Amino acid sequence: MDLSILNQMEPRFLKDKEFLSNVIQSLNLPLDAKIVDIGTGWGKMSIYLALHGYSVITGEPEKWSDWETYAKQAGVLDKIYYQKFDAHQLMFSDNTIDAIFLLGSLHHISDKMSGLKEILRILKKDGKIILFDYTDIRIEQIKQHSPHHPPAINPKELLDDLPVSYTESIDEKKEIFCYVIKKN
Repeated sequence: MDLSILNQMEPRFLKDKEFLSNVIQSLNLPLDAKIVDIGTGWGKMSIYLALHGYSVITGEPEKWSDWETYAKQAGVLDKIYYQKFDAHQLMFSDNTIDAIFLLGSLHHISDKMSGLKEILRILKKDGKIILFDYTDIRIEQIKQHSPHHPPAINPKELLDDLPVSYTESIDEKKEIFCYVIKKN
């Protein structure tokens, strides 16, 4: 996988590069997998997935960044499809999505349990939710520029109340974690 284009982009796209890329590769998703990225933001997760060869549907309640410029810069705009949506009411049918990615999104969802239940609703029986979120260390870095940013969360408290199994990992700097979640 050639991710060298990221070296020409803003530093935010390089942060966590190895960790994100290693997780994506370890999933062994087929290239025709139906993938949803919840919480478009700057487009980082969608761009990474597209650079790995996947087409992605991405969205959030309100578009707040110019992710298209970054996707064009990375040469993957044609692989990313934006739709306005809210994690509490996703427009996808039950059991239709192969993989659902959230990068730094869960701590922004107002009713996290409701959002996770809705995400599980659209996930295929053998599908995966890949939840990346930030530790207190990274949130404190973010708050230096965005003081009103929501606090870090511990997804275990939510996941243990859902019919799921999961594996967890954390990057070597202990700033970002990943849960790969499957329905039971």
